Amino acid sequence: MGKLEEFLKSTYKPRYEEDSVDRLNYRRTSAILVFAAALISAKSYVGEPIQCWVPAHFTDGWEEYVENYCFVENTYWVKMENELPNSVAERQKLQLSYYQVSILR
Repeated sequence: MGKLEEFLKSTYKPRYEEDSVDRLNYRRTSAILVFAAALISAKSYVGEPIQCWVPAHFTDGWEEYVENYCFVENTYWVKMENELPNSVAERQKLQLSYYQVSILR
């Protein structure tokens, strides 16, 4: 721990044009931003990155399969008063592309 402290002290040289508020601002702000970025990134790798609305009879592996499918596939949006499209072509016209997009389509 002593070598780490020495290294940090040697890299930090006091600057006389800044005051305690300036130091607090750039130290704390950068720490908060790094923490937030790590927290958001961890959501993709730890736990479940997306929650899909699945029927109640989907249990165990089926729910996980559907959530993985939802994560990599696009979805489509339809107004509540409209009927769901039956054809694939109609659904593709209404697609929302905010997940990974497959190049092979």
